[in-house]
Amino acid sequence: MLKIYTMKQLIKRVKQVADLARQSRDIKQPHMAYMGGWLGFDNLGDEAIFNAAEILFPQCGMMPYSGREGFEIALTAKLLKVFKYSLMGGGTLINRLPVTLDRAVKSLPLAKHSLVFGSGVANPAFWTGREDWHDARKKWVPVLEKCDYVGVRGPLSVELLKDVGLTNVEPIGDPVLILADDFLPNENDIHEKTIGLNIGFAKDSFGNPQLWGSQGKLVEEMVTLAKIASQAGWKVHWFVVWKKDMDITLEAAKQSGTEGNIHQEYYDYNKYLELVSKMSVFVGMKLHSVALAMCGYVPSVMLEYRPKCRDFMMSLDQQDNNIRTDEFRADDVWEKVKAWDADRPQASRLLYDAIRPVANRQKQRALEVFNAMEGK
Repeated sequence: MLKIYTMKQLIKRVKQVADLARQSRDIKQPHMAYMGGWLGFDNLGDEAIFNAAEILFPQCGMMPYSGREGFEIALTAKLLKVFKYSLMGGGTLINRLPVTLDRAVKSLPLAKHSLVFGSGVANPAFWTGREDWHDARKKWVPVLEKCDYVGVRGPLSVELLKDVGLTNVEPIGDPVLILADDFLPNENDIHEKTIGLNIGFAKDSFGNPQLWGSQGKLVEEMVTLAKIASQAGWKVHWFVVWKKDMDITLEAAKQSGTEGNIHQEYYDYNKYLELVSKMSVFVGMKLHSVALAMCGYVPSVMLEYRPKCRDFMMSLDQQDNNIRTDEFRADDVWEKVKAWDADRPQASRLLYDAIRPVANRQKQRALEVFNAMEGK
């Protein structure tokens, strides 16, 4: 059926087509359609993943493509042969939302080559029974089988795909690891007895909790941890990496009397790293608040609110520093972070030794995959 547009909608579509054609003309490198998290929505993790993709594939001009722009955009991309490559980057894109599968299906015919680099797979152990979710891994298999390369976030994601018959998959780590420095931070730049904390909002659009345990208990334990640190003479810093997490952060900070240092960074990972790398230790809930702190070689506890957090930590053999939110106890975490602070250089060195091989492998694998695609 022919779709009838209003004049306003028609003008918007024409502008989108013109913008795509102009962008395609201006970028001199081979074009890569980027499908990752939503860009421009005040979420540092999504922005950092895109920046990582640009670093991993410098041979390409990265062009964000949401797949929801409409038939006209897809047709223009196809006719003008805009995209030579299609990249599904980081974030939990596989098996999470129907719209992501639809985007992947639509993007495949637009590019000569497609690949997955660092995406995670939604885990049925957490999502089964939750509203508006069903296990669609089998529907993803034929899509992923058409890709030139499938590298996922961690070992849990690998097993979830192998369980439904996908064999051409390997763990490559979260793309943001490529943002980690090649060198350890100067010890003189680290502020002794400082703790960075991150807490976030984890509910669906219906108000149902989407985390292990309860949001209220998580806030309670985080408030307790902040109080313990403050009473011990430590400085407490709160880090907000998604704008919607500001309210719950402010609530926890006020309850603990530590609202003096709240940092918000939604777009620039360099600014975030500059702030967080000065912390003695870090304890966070949102995956990329912790992942980026670890990129600064800050010893970190991941509060696993969903299995994707554990998948990431296992990719670095850091599962001992992963604690589910329903098992989070402030006293236990406090003992861990005190031990790290007592020998911060050694704790950072161990983290460096875990991250550098993975980041180097990502860089090498990205080059190998690109060269293999170019040779076809």
